[in-house]
This record gives sequence, C-alpha cells and structure tokens, in this order.
Amino acid sequence: MHRATTGYFSVIQYCPNRSRLEAANVGVLLFVPGAGYLKTRFATGNDRIRRFFSDEAGDLEQIKITKGMVAKRLEVEAPGLTELPALEHFLSLFANEIVFSRLRSVRVENPEAELNQLFKELVGGRRQRDPRATPPALSRLHSRFNMPDIAPKLRRDVPVKVPVLGKEFNADYAYQNGRLNLIQLKGFAQSRDCDWLNEVCKTAAEGRLLFLHPDADRGAQQLVIVGAFRETNDDRQNRVGELFKEHDVIFYPETKVDQLAQQIIQTAH
Repeated sequence: MHRATTGYFSVIQYCPNRSRLEAANVGVLLFVPGAGYLKTRFATGNDRIRRFFSDEAGDLEQIKITKGMVAKRLEVEAPGLTELPALEHFLSLFANEIVFSRLRSVRVENPEAELNQLFKELVGGRRQRDPRATPPALSRLHSRFNMPDIAPKLRRDVPVKVPVLGKEFNADYAYQNGRLNLIQLKGFAQSRDCDWLNEVCKTAAEGRLLFLHPDADRGAQQLVIVGAFRETNDDRQNRVGELFKEHDVIFYPETKVDQLAQQIIQTAH
C-alpha cells in the first residue's frame, strides 16, 4: 500500500469565451510534490464540448490538436515544476481556450489511481453518487446471508421509495422485526473527506425520512447500512456511526457482519 501524501488537482476546461465564464470539463491535472508526480489526462473525444456548446463548439479537430499540445507542453515542463507556486504560475500563463481551475488539495495514496478516479468523476462520465461496498465486503455478507440459519428470514432486492424526496433504489436485503429493516451495502471509498462526508450525510437524510414516514403497505421502516471503507480508520467509522445514529439509521462496519446476522436470527419474524 502506498503511503498517503498531499497532492493537488486542477480541472482542465474548454472555455471558448472567457468573458461568459462558460466551460466544459475536458481533462484533469494531478500534482503530487512528494512523489515527483505531475500528469494530465484528457478526454480523447469532444462529446462533452459538443453537448455543452452545440453550434458554438468551434473547430473540434483543432480543439483536439490543442489538447494534445497542452498535454505535451506540461510533459516537457514537468521536471522543472516541483513546487506548488511554480506550477500555479505556469498554469496561469495559458491564454487560449484551455483553462485550468484553481489547484485544490487531495489526499493521495496511489497517484496514477487517483488521477484515473478524478478523471472518471469530473470528466469521464456520470459520477457514481451511490457507491457500492467493496467486493470483499459484498462477498462476505452474501455468503453469510445465504446460510440456512438466516436465508429464510430475509427478503432480497427490495424496491424502496424515499418519502418526500421520491428517490428510488433497491435495498440489498430486508427483514421484519416490527419494522421493515432495509439493509443497504455502501462503499465509502472516496479519498477526499468532503466526498465521503457528503455521501454519509445524504444517506443519513434518506434514512431519517424512511424512519419518520411509514409506508402505506409495509408500515414502519428503518435503514440499515453495512459500510465498507477504503482503509481501516476507526475515527472515520465512529463519526459515520454517530451521524447515522442521530438520524435513526442503524450502522454496521463490514467487519461486524456477523453481529448483524445474529441480530436478524434473534429478532426477525
């Protein structure tokens, strides 16, 4: 595992008219001083520009050439850009349609993986707003819940509609013990604190609404979250647990799946 360090990222944008402050994300830059890492990743196509600007997109072939030139120039200059102020000054010199957002800090363990993740979230497609648990957690929970002592007590793939918000999702499992407990597996694998905290807050709010508004057919409901984390972090898990408790959401870290299984065996009917 790589040792975590501080990096800085910038969103690379296509902005044909800077006075209008309209831009389409076309790439990402990641700078990790402690690792001597400075790289960019650009979208190979111009679909986002075409969708954003339509007839005002400009010469898409020329835009492709410009992106390549910018990437090459940064590659050439990278060995001399070892300090944050030098990089900030260098990026400010770009005067064409390609602009760089203000550099923002990010916690980095694996620079190449982080660059790919940033690109996926900010440029490469729809961001996953409902991340799932990591495969080991999924595998362990599914194996346990398929055992004969617990499988008959569970419902699977249960459709849920969040009151007030109207959001719909399928709970991985559910069991009845006076309330319908909706078990959802969540992966809190985001590297930036603001990202995983936003996900926790959103989930907590949905759980609170489910708790406060009984379903017309099912009656009282409660959200049960099994959380899988990017790394062992007791402080983060405790903070998640406290926030969920305040919103009437039951929380089990992935390491306590057996405790959840025991609770279901003892109380489900």
